[in-house]
Amino acid sequence: MVAPAESYTLFFSVAAELRGVILSRGFFIERGKIMRLHRPNLSIVVTALAIAVSKPASANGSHEGIITESVNQYTSGPCASGGDLMNSNANADGFWSGIVASPNSAGFSHIVQWKDPYVWDSDFLDPNMDGTLCTPGPCDDTDNFDQANMAISFYAGHGAQLPKSSTNCTSYLQCTAAKAPVGTTVGTSGYGTCIRFPTDGGNGICNYTPSSNTVNPTLDVCGSEHNNHNHVQLGYMALGETPTVGAWRGAGTNGGTSLAIIHMSFGMWTFYPISEWSSAFAGLHLFAGISVSTNDVDDAANFGSIIAEGYPTNPLSLVQEQYTGTIGLDMEGLGCAGSSYSHGGFNGCGCLVIMSISSTDSGAYNAFNEDWLTLTDDLSTQNGTGYWYYSAQCNYDIGANPWSGGDN
Repeated sequence: MVAPAESYTLFFSVAAELRGVILSRGFFIERGKIMRLHRPNLSIVVTALAIAVSKPASANGSHEGIITESVNQYTSGPCASGGDLMNSNANADGFWSGIVASPNSAGFSHIVQWKDPYVWDSDFLDPNMDGTLCTPGPCDDTDNFDQANMAISFYAGHGAQLPKSSTNCTSYLQCTAAKAPVGTTVGTSGYGTCIRFPTDGGNGICNYTPSSNTVNPTLDVCGSEHNNHNHVQLGYMALGETPTVGAWRGAGTNGGTSLAIIHMSFGMWTFYPISEWSSAFAGLHLFAGISVSTNDVDDAANFGSIIAEGYPTNPLSLVQEQYTGTIGLDMEGLGCAGSSYSHGGFNGCGCLVIMSISSTDSGAYNAFNEDWLTLTDDLSTQNGTGYWYYSAQCNYDIGANPWSGGDN
């Protein structure tokens, strides 16, 4: 029998002064105090009767909208940029249906679903950012992925391959900047990551992070309105900017999404959440994505529906727990060689990661611990990047196969 994946790491970091610490499963560190991390019994959560909870009135802007964008078709027409996928649309459909299931205590509502040739790179790019990105047409996340009334924005499709190293290591101290491949650099620790995995034979691999936005984790979409043609680098995205948080990121105040879920290949090399994801925050509460240690994520059909299942059964459950806990329920993919844990929707070793960033410690903590109901509110402290929380659940034992360096 395959054992379920469990939570091995929950990191806390303040202004790059306290780096993430790997602790025993189910624990995290907060200002030196070790606390028990409550995790719901997911098997009960999924099968329990749905419960209705009254949502308190919001003092700020209200966001209930849902958008999904997904691409299966990549080999013909305007999407001719890679091999076809079979399940991206089903993945998005599952989330789209499940997140409004009765009793829908948060009042989530469908705004729009875009699929295949209707998924444009300009949908993800902000009109107030770099104007040279979107020619001849306009950057238009304001009317698509980051509308003012949005609560959750979901993408499923290809992601571009990130630069990869072949340097072996037993310690992150061996993953120096001098060994970084062209186009990559070290993380906030000052080193690359030394990744260990069950079949590494005692020698891990150094991984590095892209050194510029042009090679940052990249959504491969369909229709093209900008100079990169079908590619959307996370480094050029700016999500969640509202009048409440102000225009601190340079993205105006015409956005609004609270949670971005990005299911794509090579969403992040292990382990660079700050280096690779922080630029997407312009008021965004939570960014949820994929971290790859070896090989790639699977073309999973059930990922979105599993995430959404926890909401109607327990709308007060923490979004971050529900998201990362999906890895223990998703049996798709080939899994991590040498691991006894659930495949988790990966064709290799990897993790589901979610993070929050804020201008204050309490702001990052509060955003990180939002439930499904509070996703619909504005958070005024989402106006900076000095403090962050992030958590990961993996399909292999990173207590026995730890990674170090990178953004730790």
